[in-house]
Amino acid sequence: MKAAALTPALLGVPALAGCAPGWQGSSLNLNSDTALQGRTIRVDGEARRVRIDFADGGRPTGKYYYQTHVVIERGEQLRSVD
Repeated sequence: MKAAALTPALLGVPALAGCAPGWQGSSLNLNSDTALQGRTIRVDGEARRVRIDFADGGRPTGKYYYQTHVVIERGEQLRSVD
């Protein structure tokens, strides 16, 4: 199966209202800002702090922030608690 043909449902990720999945390379990204807003979830996995650099015209500005990333490889790693 081609990666582009995969959907959250095929990966075992629960259907979440407002979720607009998108692909970044071989990773399926879920818009957790809207899909999980107001929900309590449990994620089993390793959380990593990732530095995100701001760029202007493709060049780093020297400004940055951090995001927390958790790689979910199996749908059972993500559960809605409520």
